[in-house]
Amino acid sequence: MLHKKIAEYPLVAIEWDDAETDVGWQNREDHVEPTERMAYTVGYLIKKSANHIVIASTVGMDGSTNNRIQIPLGMVKKLTDVTVGRKKMVSAAGLEPATSTPQT
Repeated sequence: MLHKKIAEYPLVAIEWDDAETDVGWQNREDHVEPTERMAYTVGYLIKKSANHIVIASTVGMDGSTNNRIQIPLGMVKKLTDVTVGRKKMVSAAGLEPATSTPQT
């Protein structure tokens, strides 16, 4: 059984288009077309605002969290609630059920 504090946070899987950086000079003819850099992150949903989602990889027995990441919702392609007993698709915008099904 999960500890009460851990159970307060849903466990989610996020598929999102990550930012990318490159350093060094590059000639115009060497510039490449931007492409998606998909990332997949699983963690406890800590906070969600109108524009961002915050998840953590670790929750302490007192409810404290560690190793948090904040992701702009505009970068989120799919957000899935994978909490045991609550497997369902959720939308990135409002955690309502989404129309697509999870991919395995």
